[in-house]
Amino acid sequence: MNMLRVWGGAYYEDNYFYELCDEAGILVWQDFMFACGMYPADREFLQNVKEEVKDNVIRLRNHPCIALWCGNNEVLEGFTNWGWQEEIGKPFIKMAFEEYKKLFHETIPSILKELDPERPYWPSSPSSFMHGPPELTSGDFHYWDIIKEEIPLSSYASHVGRFMSEYGFKSYPAMETIQQYALPEDFDTRSDVMEAHQGWPGGRELVERHLLEGFRQPKDFESFVYLSQLMQSLALQTAIEAHRKAKPYCMGSLYWQLDDCWPCASWSGIDYYGNYKAFQYHLKHYFAPVLIIPSADKKKIEIAIVSDLPYAVSATLQVQLIDFDGIIKKSYHTQLRLGSGVSRNCFQQPILEWTRDIDLRYTVLHIALTEKLRLLAEKLYFFVPVRQLELPDPKIRTEFETVTDGTRIIINTSSFAKNVYIISSLATTRFSDNFFDMLPGEEKEVLAYHSPVSKAPESIFRIVTVRDTYCG
Repeated sequence: MNMLRVWGGAYYEDNYFYELCDEAGILVWQDFMFACGMYPADREFLQNVKEEVKDNVIRLRNHPCIALWCGNNEVLEGFTNWGWQEEIGKPFIKMAFEEYKKLFHETIPSILKELDPERPYWPSSPSSFMHGPPELTSGDFHYWDIIKEEIPLSSYASHVGRFMSEYGFKSYPAMETIQQYALPEDFDTRSDVMEAHQGWPGGRELVERHLLEGFRQPKDFESFVYLSQLMQSLALQTAIEAHRKAKPYCMGSLYWQLDDCWPCASWSGIDYYGNYKAFQYHLKHYFAPVLIIPSADKKKIEIAIVSDLPYAVSATLQVQLIDFDGIIKKSYHTQLRLGSGVSRNCFQQPILEWTRDIDLRYTVLHIALTEKLRLLAEKLYFFVPVRQLELPDPKIRTEFETVTDGTRIIINTSSFAKNVYIISSLATTRFSDNFFDMLPGEEKEVLAYHSPVSKAPESIFRIVTVRDTYCG
């Protein structure tokens, strides 16, 4: 991920934010502060807008991170598709749209033409070619049909536009965050406190509906919170992989949202107190330069590979079907040439050649792409939903070592471990990785970043896996 959007329903950021983006090479899609409503275009208001736009354009135009100025968030979308015209009334619809154009098609771009003429301007997000209402075939698109009761996660893959500038899925924040605003007696998704801390009406129902389609019934509230984050990550994985696989038709993917402005169940990857959700850890894989995207139906298994590398590579693709005890049931490898900036199918075989007489509830497909001894990408794929997996007791073993910035944790597992979640009793501990799968016999090293403590590491950290959400 190499772009952040400063949303039009929030605030212009201070200079330090843009300086950091300059240094880190992060592009900024900068909205002007107009969102989700119609605005007047009288002389006094437009004069106020002119001063606001001038002030911020002059302040920000010399920052190389600014990639795009955007007039507003979802004003055209709302006017076209959300019933606003009925509320405005037929006699005033034309006048309202003329005021819209005067503000976003005349006033703001005229200032930009004078003060920052080389940088692109997009009047409204989302919108289409020639600044028409949003559509999948041009411009940018916001996809939110997932909030409807009958819409499955697979809909992300069937709604891919040219630039997906907003989409998302909800989850609950870390238990550490929930404990800042709720007492143990409130640890119930239907409690008044939890409902009050929903970032969007209907959020609980959305999470519960999809969570129980993908996972087994959690045994307690803490397990539900953990699984909600895995569900969010699975949803966003489905969307991002569809967007990247559609390259070059789709060339942009901005998820909603990075962080929170208050502690609640929300669409964010980082909660209000800075704790990373599962999705935030998984992002580095979803947006990695090389991405493996497997899929299967009743007839075949396919593997697509997306490369954003600026050069071609000659690589080895290895595919192995492994059971949860580490026994390799089937193996295949081939050499391939992967061009620069491509998305293409690299593997297709009949599914029965891989799954005949195999218990798919106890099996994972392991895919690795290597260039000589360098691992370019790796992926695990399951043929059934996680709720159908017969997960064994992974018998996880841990070792701890105090290091300069915190603790080095060495993790070993005898059997397959699903979404290993390292929990720290220290506030806002960051990990080099978390919520990860482990193959049988695998060893993994994780760095936990935290301030120095006198406690023994064994008393600070504990580990949870998906199996623990319904066993014990």
